[in-house]
Amino acid sequence: MKWGIFLIVFLLLVPAVPIRAAGCQFDVSPSSISLNPPEPIIDVPERIYFTINHNCPFDVEGSVQFFVDGTPITFKAFSVKQNGKPDEMWTSWTPHGAGDHTFSVRIASEGAPADLEKPPEIKLPLFIDLDTDHDLVGNRIDLDDDNDQVLDTQDQFPLDPTRSKDTDGDGIEDTVDSDDDNDGLYDVEEVKLGTDPLKRDTDGDGVGDKEDAYPLDPKRSKVPPPPAPAPAPRPTPPPAISHVSKSQIVSKIVSNQTKVIEIPAEIIPVPVVDQPVFETITIPEPTIVQKEKVSMSESPASSSSSWISAILKTFMENRWLLGVIVVGLGAAGGFFWLSKRE
Repeated sequence: MKWGIFLIVFLLLVPAVPIRAAGCQFDVSPSSISLNPPEPIIDVPERIYFTINHNCPFDVEGSVQFFVDGTPITFKAFSVKQNGKPDEMWTSWTPHGAGDHTFSVRIASEGAPADLEKPPEIKLPLFIDLDTDHDLVGNRIDLDDDNDQVLDTQDQFPLDPTRSKDTDGDGIEDTVDSDDDNDGLYDVEEVKLGTDPLKRDTDGDGVGDKEDAYPLDPKRSKVPPPPAPAPAPRPTPPPAISHVSKSQIVSKIVSNQTKVIEIPAEIIPVPVVDQPVFETITIPEPTIVQKEKVSMSESPASSSSSWISAILKTFMENRWLLGVIVVGLGAAGGFFWLSKRE
């Protein structure tokens, strides 16, 4: 639109370019040149309107030629009568090549007197616009170039109707991007967590949502370190040793008339514990000790009994002696019997 206004102002300021002859002139006034649509759009047919003024006492024929960047685009032949009224004319043109260009107008006449002055070429700036959404409104003045209902000022893809926003700038439109803010968390995950899928750092603490242990708390972001492990328990000292004699553990005396079995009172270490400890203790073989029987008063009967017991004891312990005596007695008896027979 601003280029159309600029073109109109320029045409008003540029004086008419007359073709002069003695006592007459005719011209194409720049102010009379206009375009419809006023903002040329690429590949959209355009009309160029212009007016020829003249007051010559003779008829004049010729053509008005139009150029873009020096290349002819169209022309319009004219024929004006002497002392005629202004003649409004138009011609058509289809713009090609979007961008800034130079629009120029040249007038050529036929059959004019030799002293008829030829006007200089008229040059005007021209901008040919695009129309992405084909709504006949050029992109330069269209507030929504791709007609996706998102204003260009908010559309990161203003020329693509299928895309409008790319939050993380990765070239993938948010509607098809599984991670709009590129924070490493899928959008569906952020919905569950309550974080903003369009913000890499929801709580604004400088730590991305994925790395933030507390993504909704700006005052903290890291999990406190676990407490130091408790020191290993000190080894239990060995139980105290108490010296106990074997005679205190096993105390058994076997007595009879002549002998006593004794357990030597050897000192051995025994652990002292709170609970019973089952331990095999090897006890030395008992030693048989012969002891004399002491009596304050002994009767003959008890003395004979002791004597007999001693003899029996001797025979029991030395049975071979008993055998010898028996054999000897047998032999003596035999001799005695034989002697009696003789």
